[in-house]
Amino acid sequence: MKKTILTVLIIVAIAYFSPMVYNQSLLIYWGDELEQLLPHMRQFVQWIQSGNFNLWNPSIGLGSNAFVGFFISFTSPFTWIAALFPIEWLPYLFIYFDLIRFLVTAYFAYRWLSQLGENENARLVGTLIITFSGYMMCW
Repeated sequence: MKKTILTVLIIVAIAYFSPMVYNQSLLIYWGDELEQLLPHMRQFVQWIQSGNFNLWNPSIGLGSNAFVGFFISFTSPFTWIAALFPIEWLPYLFIYFDLIRFLVTAYFAYRWLSQLGENENARLVGTLIITFSGYMMCW
């Protein structure tokens, strides 16, 4: 049990302290999160809050068809959670969204690895590897 609690604390520490932080806990976004995801979520949160939907999404480049974005954004629980807060808070919420995502991923990875092996150390190391793998960190 102590190792499990330690693993959860490591996950929380990595989620909170590994990103470089500036401007009162505003995460520095790299790549797609800065260029695409944040403006995309901002647009869809504005649409949810205002109730005015459009099939053209002006938040990406010169704009794009928003039809596919409806499936991506409206099926994401984070879009609906972000809609509960003022739009200015969206960049600050990403740190908490990532924490939730890491904890849920770690929980299910641990449960899955518990079915595959009995060694507690292997399950904990495997949980950390799956939780912080390159794909999970990027999306």
